[in-house]
Amino acid sequence: LPHFSAAMEHWSTKGKPFDWKRASNQTLEYVTQLRTHDPKDPVPDDMIAVLVEWSQQRVQPLYNDISTRTYARDKMSMDPVMPLEFLLLQAMSKLPPVQNGTVVNRCVSADLVSEYPVGREFSWHCPTSTTKKHSSMQDFAKHGEKITIFNINLRQGQGRDIQKYSVFKQEAE
Repeated sequence: LPHFSAAMEHWSTKGKPFDWKRASNQTLEYVTQLRTHDPKDPVPDDMIAVLVEWSQQRVQPLYNDISTRTYARDKMSMDPVMPLEFLLLQAMSKLPPVQNGTVVNRCVSADLVSEYPVGREFSWHCPTSTTKKHSSMQDFAKHGEKITIFNINLRQGQGRDIQKYSVFKQEAE
């Protein structure tokens, strides 16, 4: 997985250092399992790898770093995650869009009710993890922590179902 490995090394070198080789090897093992079950999957292995990494819950998760950097562009460089985000967007483009009108859910660890009142329309400006199963959000909420739950009606043809590639299939991501 040359593109994925190079992007992981770049992320480790330019961002917070971590054992990218170990993480890449774990992801490669999972990609091999997926490929064994579906050898004709049209998504290339490098792109499957980044979808798998997106679903990982590591000490420094990819989804968190991309989201944080996207929303803090004036304070943080996108450089560490740019190769992985590019590969992620390429992978997403290989998947069919989720049907418009599909409702997905997102749990955020903060009380954002005053910023996002019920009924207000808004867009996320980066890839965002969501779930089709409302019950899966309990896994993301820590006991006693204030959270905001978003029920999102997808209407722009941008959503993609990555459950097939997720390490945590029960989350219906």
